[in-house]
Amino acid sequence: KMDYIALGMAGLPAKPQVSEQALRDWFADKSDDYLAPAWVTLTHIYFKDKADADAAYSAIKAGGDAPGGERFLFRRNYVEATHALINDHLGSYIASFAFDETQADETWSAPLQSAYGWHLVKVLKRQPETLPPFEELAPQLLQDWYREQQGKARDIAVKAIVDTFTV
Repeated sequence: KMDYIALGMAGLPAKPQVSEQALRDWFADKSDDYLAPAWVTLTHIYFKDKADADAAYSAIKAGGDAPGGERFLFRRNYVEATHALINDHLGSYIASFAFDETQADETWSAPLQSAYGWHLVKVLKRQPETLPPFEELAPQLLQDWYREQQGKARDIAVKAIVDTFTV
């Protein structure tokens, strides 16, 4: 009830009204909140034993096809997967490798160890953390800006109501 009363007292318009430049400035201050996370697309081949992983890697290096490997608990292919997902499924070492932009794409890695065994990993594509353009985010930015204005107005109105009482 207090929120309803406070918002009525705040006198904010029913529709958000802000100039584009003011919204752009607000976006510049809050840009970290709108970053799209980095992601990778990769495939991997899983082996329980390092010797099998080494043999498979040698076969690939010799020009042979990638072997099938063994059945893995999670996925074999990850499409636009975040660091958190790769870390959760394949471990921090493989996640660090996959998101290391100095590693070559489209090339099989040497065997990498996880908690489950050994993996040959091929990163197909990497996308670094990006900030979408203002134009793409404008409708969401307007809503978020208005919600912030409502919160500020509500806080001022509640304080004004509370200040009228002696406790």
